[in-house]
Amino acid sequence: MKAAMHTPQASEPKRVLPRSLRLRLILWYGSLIAVALGFFAILFLLLTTDAINQSVNDAVRTEARVAMLDVLDDLTASPPYWKGPLTMRVDTYRDPGVAVEVMDAQGQVRYLSTSGTRIPFGKDRASTLLAGQPSVSYDTVVDGQHVRVEALSIRAPVHGVSGNASGVPMGNGPVIGVLLVAKSLADVDATVLLLRTLLLLSGVATLVGTLIASWIIATRVLSPLSELMATARSIASSTVRGTRIGNLSQRVPKPRSHDEMAQVVDTFNEMLASLESATQAQRRFVADASHELRAPLTTIQGNLAFLQRHLDELPAEERRTMLADAHGETLRLAELVEELLLLARADASVDTSFVAQAEET
Repeated sequence: MKAAMHTPQASEPKRVLPRSLRLRLILWYGSLIAVALGFFAILFLLLTTDAINQSVNDAVRTEARVAMLDVLDDLTASPPYWKGPLTMRVDTYRDPGVAVEVMDAQGQVRYLSTSGTRIPFGKDRASTLLAGQPSVSYDTVVDGQHVRVEALSIRAPVHGVSGNASGVPMGNGPVIGVLLVAKSLADVDATVLLLRTLLLLSGVATLVGTLIASWIIATRVLSPLSELMATARSIASSTVRGTRIGNLSQRVPKPRSHDEMAQVVDTFNEMLASLESATQAQRRFVADASHELRAPLTTIQGNLAFLQRHLDELPAEERRTMLADAHGETLRLAELVEELLLLARADASVDTSFVAQAEET
């Protein structure tokens, strides 16, 4: 018995909670805006970073040109080319955060800027420059700071000094050393970090503001739909199932706009008006049919009741007259019922044709 009592509860289907159309619209809009903002931020960051890097490269090359001029001034045109310790003026001209190092072909340090810290320089890069490649650019770390290094090959000024394709002064003799110029990227890294932070904060603020504005707009746009739903629920709640239709005189207020939502509201109000008119016509028809059916039934009931009480007292002719009247009312009642059946069949055929047309379309 307990199992039988719990069976109906277990078989009841779970009610699916409705999903908010407003929330889905906000999520769609938010996703599109987030993608657009992300694309714009990445593009802006790439362009800005490229411009900053180009500016840093130009600054490093400028420092390298100044340092190369100082190195060439202290070299001789004949071997061993190195007079002795270099007396460079590069520290006077350099920007803050610039380090300079000069090495000869044997790896001996000929000059080290005032910072006193060696610039990391691999053997592969040294071999490349000593083999004749004009310059090599790379990033590394000096004293815990991120720096960009411009490494230049130093040629002996055997036949004077000329400039290479990048405008850096170079000698015309053999490669006798390497010049390293390192510029700190601390300001650049701080600028890029600040730029990323500003882009992130502005993107989040823009996204949140757009979502709030979208929520307000969606609420205003979908408000007629909420009123339409409330009206439909009111009519459904006031309808007695199978016996009485609810108040169909209710209407949804028409929105001020002339968009698709206004068309939906107009169509819904027209449907309510048509249903109200059809319901009133049906009520009038039922009242008229009840009156028409009540009259012959009353006549038949009265004649039969009178005959039942006074059957032996009435003459035969009068009994035949009363029976004929009752029979005539019966025929009239049969005609009324037949007309009602014909009307019901006509309504059913119209509904069937509408359903068929809807299925075809």
